Amino acid sequence: MKLHHSLLALAAIMLSLSFAACSDDDDDETPVADYVVGEHTVYTEVMFTYITTPYTYVGETVSITKASATTVDVSYSNDTWGDYVVEGATVTANSNGTYSIAGTGTATMTAHGATNDYECALEATVGSDGTISQLTFTMAVMGTTTVTCYEADAPAAYEVVGDYTGALAMTVMGSDAGTVEDLGLSVAAEDEESVSATIGAFTAMGTMAIGEIEISGIGVAASDGGYTLTNEDFTVEGVSLNESSTITVTGSLSGTIDASGNADITFTLTFGSMPMPVVAVYTGALSE
Repeated sequence: MKLHHSLLALAAIMLSLSFAACSDDDDDETPVADYVVGEHTVYTEVMFTYITTPYTYVGETVSITKASATTVDVSYSNDTWGDYVVEGATVTANSNGTYSIAGTGTATMTAHGATNDYECALEATVGSDGTISQLTFTMAVMGTTTVTCYEADAPAAYEVVGDYTGALAMTVMGSDAGTVEDLGLSVAAEDEESVSATIGAFTAMGTMAIGEIEISGIGVAASDGGYTLTNEDFTVEGVSLNESSTITVTGSLSGTIDASGNADITFTLTFGSMPMPVVAVYTGALSE
């Protein structure tokens, strides 16, 4: 009898463990697609065959929705580069805890007044925490075009990219030399830590019609919730003067762009052989 009761107790324990194991198995059977779905905030780099530095964008969205246990629909939109839709992309679990997404779909792009659809291929890696490590659309446009999204903090240089509008207040040896209103300043990324800035054409000191000045090699660093910009020594050749000749502009710049897109940058500019520099303070804001 004691042996009989012992066997019954052992059987009960084994049955209990069996049910627990089955319950654990059920918990582990989460569809693989569930690990990658969501609205993902990303920054984006766009490259094509004929350029060497990317077009960059921040604060964009990649939407991934569940289509089946192992497939998802992926969509992304960019004001310049169009709309991307990949339906039924396959999700695969990797041995290192990450997930891969692959599929083909359509990129719809508008250029020169015409809208065209192009086949695009999608490849992506999503981390074990559900964030996009890298998601790339590839298509045969302008050679080969890639649109790559990253779910991470954008590099400092990318955060200040854009077109600004503001005022340029100039002084020479401390004396007022006039202010230019509604002047454009265009900032483009060169890499993750530097940008170029192009000052729009303006008139200096009433008589000098200065063409665009494109200054490269401007360092960008995060600081106090915003970004600092510096270039201590630049030379720009071939700047238009009075539409009839060109000059070399030399100088330096330093300033800030805050998190809201407000720029306050001081340019020290020497035009050609002028004996003294023009100190030009640009205050403006990112254009919407």
